[in-house]
Amino acid sequence: MPRTRTVAGAANTVIPWTPRREPKDRLTARDVASTPDKVMIKKAARSVVAIVSTKPGWKCIDRCSGIVVSWNETTRLATILTSSVAVCDFGALIDPKPKLLVHMPTRTIAEGRLLFFNDNYHIALLEVSSDSPLLPANFGSSPKFGQEVFALARNEESSLFARRGTVLWQEPMHMHGDVDEV
Repeated sequence: MPRTRTVAGAANTVIPWTPRREPKDRLTARDVASTPDKVMIKKAARSVVAIVSTKPGWKCIDRCSGIVVSWNETTRLATILTSSVAVCDFGALIDPKPKLLVHMPTRTIAEGRLLFFNDNYHIALLEVSSDSPLLPANFGSSPKFGQEVFALARNEESSLFARRGTVLWQEPMHMHGDVDEV
């Protein structure tokens, strides 16, 4: 029998009761509370994936998040920027052909291919094929000192995590050709 509730002051009015499900991550629920923030995060979340790298025999090397930086509608291939910890340790590949499982925002999993890594800069580029279009991240602005920002990540279940923070440091501008000394 469905649960119902009666509205106070409205005689004979019965409304079905729908239980509210608990959020998977209470800190995300806390940090993304306002409607404008939710809209912004929902849009940005379409560019965030989770990456699990494994060795033969399914031994997990590492887990990290990645950002879709390009999407080719014709070939259905996306390029993903992630951390080099997914594939290397102390500057060398952990495995010559690491198995990279990319967990998409749509909760599907696809195998990624390593295109490039640079452990000095801690970056790696992967390529993944997807039946569903992936939305590249929008890098249209750069945060300023003191500005509130969100950090987004996904886990291996494709659940989104968001944390609110403040920019605490900003690199000084470096202009080519500036001479500080005469």
